[in-house]
Amino acid sequence: TCKEAYPPPPQVLKQLGLPAGRIENLYRPPSGPIDPKRPEVVCEQCNGIGYFGSDVSTTSGTGVDIVDLSDPTNPTMISRINGVNGGHNKVHTLSYSEGFLYTADNFTDVIKIFDVSDPGNPQFKWSVDLGLPSGQASHEVVVKNGKMYVASKDNSFSGDTPTHFNTGTTAIYDVSNVGAAAPTRLKLWATGARSHTSMVSNDGNLLVVAQERPNGNVNIYDI
Repeated sequence: TCKEAYPPPPQVLKQLGLPAGRIENLYRPPSGPIDPKRPEVVCEQCNGIGYFGSDVSTTSGTGVDIVDLSDPTNPTMISRINGVNGGHNKVHTLSYSEGFLYTADNFTDVIKIFDVSDPGNPQFKWSVDLGLPSGQASHEVVVKNGKMYVASKDNSFSGDTPTHFNTGTTAIYDVSNVGAAAPTRLKLWATGARSHTSMVSNDGNLLVVAQERPNGNVNIYDI
């Protein structure tokens, strides 16, 4: 929602070394308001705020920097979430939805959730322990339409045996009322060694899980 599509000019395609017709659209910052009826709105999804994770280490990582991007030429840091205020120091992936920020560190099986409705004063809300076997870490968290999807994996396993298959999982949680109630687990199941990403379709009916390993699979589940 923060970008607009435009057909690539021939000279741009030439610079990129691409033949005509290979790419239908490129993307750029919007040339006008996101919503002409409300020109003061920067973006309904992020409201001009960016969230940048530090994927360094659990000790020296700086967590998440919350940045004002309303003027992209002059980004301004607003606040920070890290171990000091209850968050992760190492943030491998994150997801923003309806005023709440969800983070995974790819080191533990814990998801941290913060209320960031006031970007200058983020508030810790919940710590969700997935209860996975020792060695499995939450790799990617995605939140969409009131559901939280977490792909987890044991980074030391990558084989194709049945035992290795069970070292990768996907969890689904209900976060539709996360402001008042802790997330509720709906399902947790094995989705293959090194399950990297779980992406849900717009209608919430299909879940695509990709495995990060040689000869890994992309599995589609009817949920």
